[in-house]
Amino acid sequence: MWDEAVDIEEFAGDRLDRAVFPPPAFTDDDRAQQFKTLTAMEMAQPAIAAVSLGFLHLLRALGLEADAMAGHSFGELSALAASGRIEEKALLATARKRGELMAEAAASKEGAMIAVPSDAETVRSLIDPSDDVVIANDNAPTEVVLAGSESAITNIMAKLKSEGLRSIRLPVASAFHSHIVADSCDPFHDHLAELKWSDGGPEVYANKTADVYPKTPKAARRLLADQLASPVRFREMIEAMHSSGVTHFVEVGPGRILTKLVGRCLEGREHVAISLDDKKVEGLRAFWRGIGALAAEGVSMNLLALSEGYQVPEAPAEAKPFEIMITGFNHDRPYPPQNGAAGRAGPNPEEVAEPTSEARTVTPEVSTPAPPVTGDVDHSVAAEIHRATIEAHRRYQELMADSHRSFLDMAAVALGQASTEAPVEGQAPTGAQLAQPPQEAAAPPIPAPNVRHSPMEETLSSSPAAQEPVVPAVATPV
Repeated sequence: MWDEAVDIEEFAGDRLDRAVFPPPAFTDDDRAQQFKTLTAMEMAQPAIAAVSLGFLHLLRALGLEADAMAGHSFGELSALAASGRIEEKALLATARKRGELMAEAAASKEGAMIAVPSDAETVRSLIDPSDDVVIANDNAPTEVVLAGSESAITNIMAKLKSEGLRSIRLPVASAFHSHIVADSCDPFHDHLAELKWSDGGPEVYANKTADVYPKTPKAARRLLADQLASPVRFREMIEAMHSSGVTHFVEVGPGRILTKLVGRCLEGREHVAISLDDKKVEGLRAFWRGIGALAAEGVSMNLLALSEGYQVPEAPAEAKPFEIMITGFNHDRPYPPQNGAAGRAGPNPEEVAEPTSEARTVTPEVSTPAPPVTGDVDHSVAAEIHRATIEAHRRYQELMADSHRSFLDMAAVALGQASTEAPVEGQAPTGAQLAQPPQEAAAPPIPAPNVRHSPMEETLSSSPAAQEPVVPAVATPV
């Protein structure tokens, strides 16, 4: 994905791979600038698209195909590409264009968004037309996001507080999925008109309608463009997919926010929600956990496909036990010493008698340093020393093994003799004690972690609106 992005004209001079995988930064200012570059909408959205496509290709290599697809906000675009409604090769450039248009809309009009831990009906009943705010995201039965102008959001927060509802301001650039960013819809529609559309592939569910996308390219383009300024009805969409028979949901992309939301939307109903990534887990552990969860659900996969292209290393021609390359301080110093322990240096230097007064008056001889070694070095000598060292190590290991075997044999004989002796009154025979295996102590129960999260923290930490909801698609194999 990253190599393909280099050749996309929209990223000329502003490479996507350099933003996602920047060079090391040595100052706080440099690190802050790198973070700002990556989280800008014109860079963050194509970056998420590239990661989502990477996961999608892995799932396809395993033989997994979805029966239906959906996304949250930006993820809807990834879902359309995954289903084949638009070409995959056009996804990154389209994501770039979408991010640029939304950034322009955010810069032209001020706006804000807040998260409210309540259901959509309760919040909707408290909003008057004069409040000039809308429900931008209906994420779960206990999570909605409101959008509006700065002043309107300030007023509605006070109103909600008077009704006993909490709200938290989200760190976003504008009021996305509201009329405030409506100016970006038509330019995005013009860009979508340049793409090649298909009417086939798995069904894709839309955020705006909570229903299946229309088959005609014209209607599909209009729906996707208008989604920028329309509410995301994620809860209703997931419930509609479940009603149509979808029971297995796989989050294809970075993070696991959607997996948590699906679980809350379908709580108490039969379903499986699996993520392939977790920012709290390093490496590929989260991916393998997701694949393992699918396997546990009985989903058939070709796991050998993940090892294709890897070469099995050839076995060494000759295996020599205990062959150790001697380097550093011990180089060219055979071990054990030739004279055994006597050949080793003593722990302390020998005491030297204090010189007499006559000896102190003698002028010491000036030693002449040895001439430097010149000419070619005979490497065969070093090789011979190396071979001798290896052989010495081998003999040492054999002697140690023989010593251990002899000790075990003597112990067995001694125990056998002890078992035949008459037991002392009031004491069990030694042989009987050894014949009874010791009882293993029961492992103490592992205490459950004492971690508590408030409902508000759990609700707001999973809000996709924290950075203009740019969340990847949900693939749904049944």
